[in-house]
Amino acid sequence: MVERRCRYCERIFQPSKYQPGQSVCSDPGCQRRRRAEYHRQKIAADPEYRQVCLDSPQKWRSRNPDYWRRYREQHPAAVEGNRQQQHVRDQKRRLRDLLGNSFYHLLRQCVRRQVFPRSVPVCSRAEQLAGGVFLRIVSLAARRVAPKSSRRIPLASSP
Repeated sequence: MVERRCRYCERIFQPSKYQPGQSVCSDPGCQRRRRAEYHRQKIAADPEYRQVCLDSPQKWRSRNPDYWRRYREQHPAAVEGNRQQQHVRDQKRRLRDLLGNSFYHLLRQCVRRQVFPRSVPVCSRAEQLAGGVFLRIVSLAARRVAPKSSRRIPLASSP
C-alpha cells in the first residue's frame, strides 16, 4: 500500500482506502490542526459561512440565557479564580496607566544620564502594585540605552 508523510507531524502513515487523497495522519492533534486550517480558510473565502459562524454563539446565548449564572453558582472555585485573575489584570492596567508613556521616557533619560546607580533601587509602591513590573520596566529601559559593553545592569532584588 502507498505510504505518505503527514503534513503536520511528518510521520509516515498509510492513507485510508476510503480516502485515497488523505494527506494528514489519524493522530488527534494532526486532525485538530487540519480541521482548524479548513475552518480558517472557509471563513476567509465564504462570507455566508463567516456570518453563520458569527451568528451561532448569539443564537446559543439567546436559547440559554441563564447558563453562565448557573455555571457560576455550581463552580464557586472557578469564580474565585477568575476574580483573583481579574484583580491582577486590573492592578497591572492601573500601573500601566499610572506610569504611562511619559514615565517610561523619563526613566530612559535617567538611565541614559546614569542617574541610577549600578544597582537600581526598587520603588516599593510600584513593586506592591505590579509585583515586579517596575523592575522589568527599569531593566528594559536600561537595556535599550546602555552601550553594548555594559548591557547587563545588576538590579536590586525585591525583599
